[in-house]
Amino acid sequence: MAATHYCHPNTIRYRMMKIRQLIEPFGNEFVFYENLSSAVKLYLLHKTIEETPLDVLQK
Repeated sequence: MAATHYCHPNTIRYRMMKIRQLIEPFGNEFVFYENLSSAVKLYLLHKTIEETPLDVLQK
């Protein structure tokens, strides 16, 4: 992932740690990553639905 974003792997780890501290500072790490994965999937689904023309959805 770091190569995709042109960042050092430690930069990605640091940013993920900061996001976790802001969102769920005392929660379980596995639960955090499950929630993050769900949020990304919902975002991608929403983005796909917005980009789909209405005539395709009405069929």
